[in-house]
Amino acid sequence: SISSATARQPQFLAAAAAPAVGAALASGALPAVAEEIDAAEAYNRKLLTGSAYVLALSAILVGIIVSQARKLVDNKWLN
Repeated sequence: SISSATARQPQFLAAAAAPAVGAALASGALPAVAEEIDAAEAYNRKLLTGSAYVLALSAILVGIIVSQARKLVDNKWLN
């Protein structure tokens, strides 16, 4: 009884691990972990990400300012 339980455990682990490995390979997670990123690439990635955030937030801010200015003009507050 004990030997049959220990024989089933590796089969269960292999059956549970196979979909996880397949999902990791399909998502492309393993090449991202294995790929080495040099300092210049990391700096460029940080710079691009930061500038994208600043540009998106400034576009939202300009949109809010324009919409509020249009409301004020419609209310004839500026005239």
